[in-house]
Amino acid sequence: MKKIYKKLVTLGMLFTFAISILGNAMEVRAEETAGMKIAKAIYDGTWLKVTLKGALEDGSNAFKVVSSDGTEASIKEVNGKGAVFNVAMEEALDLSKKYSVVFGGNSYAITMPDYYGTPEFEDIYTYTGDDLGATWTKEATTFRVWAPTADAVSVKLYESGEEGKEDLIEEIPMISDANGTWVVTKEGDLNGVYYTYVAVLDEQNGITSEACDPYARATGVNGRRAMVIDLASTNPEGWDEDTNPNADKSFNDAIIYELHIRDLGTHSSSGITNAGKYLSLTEHGTKTPGGVATGVDHMKELGITHLHILPMYDYGSVDETKLENNQFNWGYDPVNYNVPEGSYSTDPYHGEVRIKEAKQMVQSLHNDGISVIMDVVYNHVYDAEKFCFNKLVPNYFSRVSADGSYSNGSACGNDTASERAMVKKYIVDSVLYWATEYHIDGFRFDLVGLIDTETINEVMEAVHAVRPDVVFYGEGWTLGTEVTKDGYMMTTQNNSTQVPGFAFFSDTIRDGLKGSVFSTSERGYVSGASNLEKVIENCFVGLVGTWCTTPAQAVNYASCHDNNTLYDRLQLSNPDASQEELIKMNNLSAAVYMTAQGIPFFQAGEEMLRTKETSLGTFNENSYNASDEVNNI
Repeated sequence: MKKIYKKLVTLGMLFTFAISILGNAMEVRAEETAGMKIAKAIYDGTWLKVTLKGALEDGSNAFKVVSSDGTEASIKEVNGKGAVFNVAMEEALDLSKKYSVVFGGNSYAITMPDYYGTPEFEDIYTYTGDDLGATWTKEATTFRVWAPTADAVSVKLYESGEEGKEDLIEEIPMISDANGTWVVTKEGDLNGVYYTYVAVLDEQNGITSEACDPYARATGVNGRRAMVIDLASTNPEGWDEDTNPNADKSFNDAIIYELHIRDLGTHSSSGITNAGKYLSLTEHGTKTPGGVATGVDHMKELGITHLHILPMYDYGSVDETKLENNQFNWGYDPVNYNVPEGSYSTDPYHGEVRIKEAKQMVQSLHNDGISVIMDVVYNHVYDAEKFCFNKLVPNYFSRVSADGSYSNGSACGNDTASERAMVKKYIVDSVLYWATEYHIDGFRFDLVGLIDTETINEVMEAVHAVRPDVVFYGEGWTLGTEVTKDGYMMTTQNNSTQVPGFAFFSDTIRDGLKGSVFSTSERGYVSGASNLEKVIENCFVGLVGTWCTTPAQAVNYASCHDNNTLYDRLQLSNPDASQEELIKMNNLSAAVYMTAQGIPFFQAGEEMLRTKETSLGTFNENSYNASDEVNNI
């Protein structure tokens, strides 16, 4: 008995000693990790790679992996030393869930693989209905939003469209429905009522997000709150009879004139009353003090067939509450794709006004024999984190790299994940909406080389099914982007055969005529360079390059809103040329691209030696946010 007792005492002492050693080790571990932080934690489907902002000798017991619902995932082993550790899990993490790694008493979000692009996600959550957004009738309005990862969604109704104004009418819980959508119907006539969606992104931790409706047709000021709208009430008289005046012409017969709405009337000599507004393009009889026709009358004298309008959807860089400051921006920073820009309306606070006036503009141009082309920017958004689609379904709309950063082939901060099913649907639905609701006759795609060919083909197919006269073209430059799914090719010049019916800007004829846009001192065919005759001859007969299979795919031009105006560029590369010589160069350029096989295109004002000279005597080559004084005609 005594022997047994002595053994128990000895074991107890050993146990106490072991506990003491373990406690000391834990104190050392706590001391070692105190203040140390994680730089990033990335799970690739097999291993969790943890990178520290410091060095750790042993990471075997340093980490815990916890899901958003509080469940701890079992760790099988930890390999590594120093700043980088590879953590193997007992079971693969659920890609549909959010996880954090706990280290040093702090919690860090884990960057998970792209669950959105998996076949399982798309099979379950691809919604094909045509009723996303607010569907209004006089008796009731049905709200439907796609938010498959949300734990709950509600719709908030407001009296006004001003964000931050405390005028909430009520908040209505929505019901989970087909393919990740949420739906609710509110009885009564809600025409003119403003609304937002509130998504509970993480119920466990109380994380919610309030956002405008991605499918909003109308919004309040600055596009922060959507508005329920009776679209028929916004139609001008005779709208049902409005048609494309050049529907019977082939694309090669088009003469495209590129214009920013503010450029048209803000110069004091324009004679235009509604300067910088949609309504400026409805005015007639406007003249300079010397009696020269301006505005639409000038365009009619020129004989253009299509007016290409720089972005006129709701964009973010102009504050619609401070229009007295005469802010200027080209508008390549989308906020609400299906809503006209408020700063071009006479009243940005009431959602129906911008819609009515945009339609009046289109109808008036059609009556003047001019088709309307809309510049669209689906390749990126103004602010990816604040974009309504991403606020409801985090990072779904954008291409996100493995390290959690946004892919940035656009050089605008983020690239659109057009290859994802519901992004593709969104782009198709949006273009079709503008073509039918606003009678838009053509679409110029900004940086279309970041959009996949499948999406572009679906866009053209959907639009041409109801309006075969609509034209499509864009910038097919090859740009680096991190596509989230395999098997997709981008809509570049080199892939032109994959998108028959889509035309591309020809940088071959552009640089051949005046010199490379990347070297302002370089001369082109019209400004004195030699050995370019064959290049211009090939362009003239439609042999632009291997990418161009038909002249109907080549948009021929010498200048556009980007880079220097043609006249400024000619001055830069020919500083000793006389005014008479510069005019001859300018006119020779027009003679070539106007008569060459393909589609002629020119920047508004090019016909009158447009310049963007600054007060310092230099020439602005990127006037996207410059003053009216630099940009106006």
